[in-house]
Amino acid sequence: QTFGFDYPSTRVGIEQSAEYLHRVIESLEGIERIHFVTHSMGGLVVRAYLANHNDPRLGRLVMIATPNQGAELASMLKSNALFKLILGPSGQQLPADPEGFVAKLPAPTIEFGVIAGGRGDERGYNPLLPGDDDGTITVACTKLAGAADFVVVDRLHTFIVRAPETREYAVRFLK
Repeated sequence: QTFGFDYPSTRVGIEQSAEYLHRVIESLEGIERIHFVTHSMGGLVVRAYLANHNDPRLGRLVMIATPNQGAELASMLKSNALFKLILGPSGQQLPADPEGFVAKLPAPTIEFGVIAGGRGDERGYNPLLPGDDDGTITVACTKLAGAADFVVVDRLHTFIVRAPETREYAVRFLK
């Protein structure tokens, strides 16, 4: 059984979205096991949730194209008015900064795997980003110490969730 979780990422910060997730999880009655499959910022929302909450029903987490080290492109664009308008408060939390929000999030307390998007070479899709990337974030920024599994899928950031191999990897990890 799956349940989609939408959050107002353009209007609130990641911590507030994590609290919305907490309320949803608390309302799930009769559910014995909860796994997460996240895309992009969704992985950071779950990490923020796990930093402050625990539930005995929690199982595994799959993070798809999550900027676990912060996003280089967000670092480049953080002062841009259009970037601020489109991505809102949570977008301002995404820059790759050793003292920033993302860097301060602890690694998940549950078993987790990471699926990154990239070409599998040193050029990636976006010439503005260093190394392999999915056009939006680098493969390097998706990595997080403690991951039980890691794989790169040849897809762009937005489309990685629709790739059959992404679904296969996610389902295999959850099983």
